[in-house]
Amino acid sequence: MLERIAEDEEVSVDDRDYDREIMLIAAQRDDSPRRVRAQLEKRGSLDALRNQIIERKVLEQIEAHAEFEDVKFVGMDENIEAIKIAVGGGVEDAQIPEAQHAPEGQKLQQPADRT
Repeated sequence: MLERIAEDEEVSVDDRDYDREIMLIAAQRDDSPRRVRAQLEKRGSLDALRNQIIERKVLEQIEAHAEFEDVKFVGMDENIEAIKIAVGGGVEDAQIPEAQHAPEGQKLQQPADRT
């Protein structure tokens, strides 16, 4: 969807956009912009960086044209109660069914009482 908006709005990337993005990446990595650019070129990641820049520009345009409306928060209904359920197990674990068959020539062992 962002690609479609970028095409419709003719969003483009210039050298200043690359420089700005590379400076941001360098600051995040505590590295030099020159080294970051060299790494991106070596990895062949400049196309991915271009796409990232375009997406950021499109999102900035969407945000600039968006209209926001404050909506009053409606609290929770006081009549609602939490239901106590043991998701990870609980007392019910003691009711594990016993094995029905023992391997040939062996007697069934009774489970240990863990209650």
